[in-house]
Formats: sequence, C-alpha cells, structure tokens
Amino acid sequence: MNCAATAVAIASPSRSTVIAMEAYSLDGVRRLEDKGVTDVIVGFRNAYEKDSMPLQQKVDALRGYADRIIAKLLRRCFPSSGTAPALYGPGRAAGPGTRPASA
Repeated sequence: MNCAATAVAIASPSRSTVIAMEAYSLDGVRRLEDKGVTDVIVGFRNAYEKDSMPLQQKVDALRGYADRIIAKLLRRCFPSSGTAPALYGPGRAAGPGTRPASA
C-alpha cells in the first residue's frame, strides 16, 4: 500500500482495515477505498498523552466526523432513497452495539 508510512494495516482475505491520516478527509477515504481498504479506524485525541478531553468534546468531534465524512459516504451508498440512514439520535441506523429505540 502506498500510504504504508501513515497506516497500520490488518489484512484478511476479504477485509483491509487501516489507521491512517487519510481517513480524516472525504478524498482521503476515497483514495484508501481505491487501494482496497474496506475499514478505517479514526480517533480524536492523541492516544500517547493523558486523556484530558471532556466527554462532550469527544462527542462533538465524533458527530463532526459523522457529518463531514460518514454522511456523505452513506448518501453515495444510498442514492435512490434520497436520504441516508440517520447517524445518531432517534431513528438512527441499527448497528453493532446499538439498541432499538424502544429499549
């Protein structure tokens, strides 16, 4: 992979997961996708320093990433529906670790 200096890859026969700076922009995600990457891991703090970031700041960073990157990728994946599944809040898309709205 061309971005080996900025990525740690974990490969399997059908999946390729990276931690890469490219994952913080839509163009970067598309470049990774073009190289066969199927999953990216992103973080919003320096893992090598003491965690002093308030929880709300972490939530805001994650929501910002969801709005800037994930929502645009979902719209590309669901073009005919007109709207992508909700990312957070009531009616969000079900996924691992989520509970039904009635729970």
